[in-house]
This record gives sequence, C-alpha cells and structure tokens, in this order.
Amino acid sequence: MAARNEAYRGVLVERARSLLGVDGGVAVTRWRSELCGTPASIEIETDMTEMLPTAEMLRRAEQFAPHYPGITSMLTAGCTRPCRVSDVVNLRSFWGTDGFACMHGHGGRFPTAAALAISSTELVFLGLHRQRRDFSDQDVADLAVLQRIISPALAYRTALDAAIAHIDESMQGLPSERQARDGSAKQIAVRGLCRDFQPTRREAEVLCLVTAGWTDRQIARRLGITERTVRKHLTEVFDKAGVRGRAAVAAWWQHTLDTDPTPKR
Repeated sequence: MAARNEAYRGVLVERARSLLGVDGGVAVTRWRSELCGTPASIEIETDMTEMLPTAEMLRRAEQFAPHYPGITSMLTAGCTRPCRVSDVVNLRSFWGTDGFACMHGHGGRFPTAAALAISSTELVFLGLHRQRRDFSDQDVADLAVLQRIISPALAYRTALDAAIAHIDESMQGLPSERQARDGSAKQIAVRGLCRDFQPTRREAEVLCLVTAGWTDRQIARRLGITERTVRKHLTEVFDKAGVRGRAAVAAWWQHTLDTDPTPKR
C-alpha cells in the first residue's frame, strides 16, 4: 500500500477512483472519539479540494453523525460489507438537506462507503461519490473485494508500526553496542513467541468467525457460549499473539492459516 511512515490514504484514494470508475469525490476519513458515534476529531484525505469540509460543516457533522444511517450501517456491517447509502436512506428525500450537506459536501449525489478499521475509539472508512448514477450491485461487490484486501492490510500495518515504534522507543538512550545486542535478543524473543503460540481449538473457532466478520453475539449463538466467554477467548489471543483489535487479530489469524497451523486440543 505504502512504505512505513508514508501516508497511504492518498494512494488509496487514487487507486479506488481508477478501479471503480468514480466521477465524484473519493476520500479516506478517520473519525476519532471515545465512542464511534460522535467524533471528537476528523481527518479527511481526498483528491478533490472542494470536498474538504469547513469548520462549520465538521461541527454539524459531529452532531448529525450519531443519527446517520450510513454510519450505523458501517458499524453494524464491520469491515466485511460496504454501505451503499441508497440502501439505507431515500436519496431523493435526502438530497438538499442539511444532513446530506454536512456528511457529503460537494462530493456527489450518490455516496457509498466501506469501513476499513473499526474500534471503540476510531472509525476509518473509504467514501466514494458519483454524480450521474448510483453504484450498481457489481460496483458494491467490487468495492467489497477491495475492502477485504485493504482492511486486514491496514490492521497489519498499524500493528507493525506500533510494534516497531515500541522497540525503537525502548532502544533510545542505549549505547550502540547494547542496542545491537538487545535488538537481536528482542527479535529472537518476539519471533519465538509468535512461532510457538497456537490457539486452542475453541479459540480457533472464535477466530475463524471473527475473521468472517461475525459479532460477539453471533459467535456466542453459533458456538453455544456466552458473549463474555467470546470476549475472554479474544483477550487471551490478543495477549498471546501480541495484537489488539478485531481487524488486527483477523489479519494475524489469516496469516497464521497460511502457515497451516494445527490448533491445540
């Protein structure tokens, strides 16, 4: 996608426009908050300067977002299914409203979005707009393919950058010889932990369903356990695998499956 410490959002915007034939605005938006519903800060990367919101539009967006079906749909679907806004609202009634103006600005009349990362504090999504016609079912399916590629890649990049930053921070101030010695030891230890850890059979079942985009409630019903037990299994995996968040653990599990692991009994 992009090299470490290199902004990826501009690259993604450019590629998405080309692949999906978008004639309106394309943007990657990062909403940060204590709960995804009401953003405390918003970052937008777009190739159309007219899509950039004013301070007043951002303020109105913060107020409208918790009630916007498009946001709710993305949070419900997770990183497995795009949201075509015409599927959740009547666009003809939505056009010209204050809500449409503050959420979509001048991007285009027909919006669609795909969540790329979701946590309790952040929602990152790719938003696309067309001016003349809505996105077809095939367009949405193509976007879903892109979403399934980008979401775990972004989770992996985030986890990797955090791990490298943590190592870099811990190495600061050490003599160069000690840095080389300790750095080698840490690499060996980290690789050993990653190699040795294998989830239990039940943890593997939970991981497979998380990777498929299932919620804790859906997983609990499928496996005949409580949601609390599902969260307990995930916490164990987070701690042992050294990852945080559903998207990151899904990317880790997919990579683990590629090595043909045998879960413990």
